[in-house]
Amino acid sequence: MDERNELSRVSQKYLTRYREITENMICKMNGADFTDSISQNFINQMVPHHEAAIEMSQNLLRYTTNLPLQNLADKIISVQSRDVEKMKSMLKKCSAFKNPKQEVFYYIQQNRSIMQNMFLSMKNAKRLNCINESFILEMIPHHEGAVQMAQNAMKYRLCPELTPLLRGIIKTQTEEICEMKKIYKELTE
Repeated sequence: MDERNELSRVSQKYLTRYREITENMICKMNGADFTDSISQNFINQMVPHHEAAIEMSQNLLRYTTNLPLQNLADKIISVQSRDVEKMKSMLKKCSAFKNPKQEVFYYIQQNRSIMQNMFLSMKNAKRLNCINESFILEMIPHHEGAVQMAQNAMKYRLCPELTPLLRGIIKTQTEEICEMKKIYKELTE
């Protein structure tokens, strides 16, 4: 039997919206213009990445009754909405912070590898009738990608305003990955 037929209508609606969000994020992140500013390049790709996490969390909240996941989704929406506003407000200033061409080249190459692995993991996440489990299996690689992208950017000279935001992304999303793994374990035991 086709996997799509095995899913409930609710799961199908959830997963259809998830695929739309993911494809939109991939399109925007891959389509971001590159400049001679690693700080600007990071922002140009992380804004749609964060916007996707917000939409994924909103999508989950339409369906879940799991309180720990509701709390986590609310936190993701709050923190990442704040981060998006910060990144947008610092974009002009950070775009003036330039890097040598060789640094930009290495940054872009590593970032492409991180993004492609993240996109593949997100697209290949198991499609389950349990929306709670599906969300976790989709969001963990999404968060891991953000952590790796922030770590990659931190290897280079950056706009001073951006550095605390990157540290915050690494800290918050690493904590949330641990939280999701704990919730997943509880769901599947």
